[in-house]
Amino acid sequence: MGGFSYVKTDGGDSGQRMRLYNRPATDAVKVSVGDLVILNGTATAEGVAQVVMCTGTISTVGFSGVVAGFVPAFATESLSINGVAASTAADLLICDDRDALFECETTATLAITDVGRNIGVTCTAATANGNVYTSNMVLVTPSDTADRPFRIVKLLNGATSGTLGDRALVRINSTTTNSGLAGV
Repeated sequence: MGGFSYVKTDGGDSGQRMRLYNRPATDAVKVSVGDLVILNGTATAEGVAQVVMCTGTISTVGFSGVVAGFVPAFATESLSINGVAASTAADLLICDDRDALFECETTATLAITDVGRNIGVTCTAATANGNVYTSNMVLVTPSDTADRPFRIVKLLNGATSGTLGDRALVRINSTTTNSGLAGV
């Protein structure tokens, strides 16, 4: 799986850290577990906040949470799909917990001196191969500014390269609903 893989939370039970959001059919990109989403400023008739997938490079505040799962539409769901097709409405479970830790690939190898710094993200729409959706989000551009969306907690070996720093353990630093702290 690509994108942001949930590892754990330092703040208690992970089941209490997921919130229900709605993705409207007007969002014209594929969405997968591990993708970043942003509030779009509206809600459903039931009052559930709506989100759309983040796009482009986020080097400042620009996301609201990480897709952790989907609420199945039992009338049409085979329970084998881990994503949502473009222009399809869905209820999403989003992790917006500042204590959550995620693993994610990087576009360039991070140095040991990058641990503790903040980092941006490049958001690219998920790809689908049959019922398998893959997130294409990656970490980019470490910085010490407070508005970067993630904080680097630990360097990890890349999933395919095996090189230390090609993957990182990160914590949410700054979102559209929580301001961040400067990196060290």
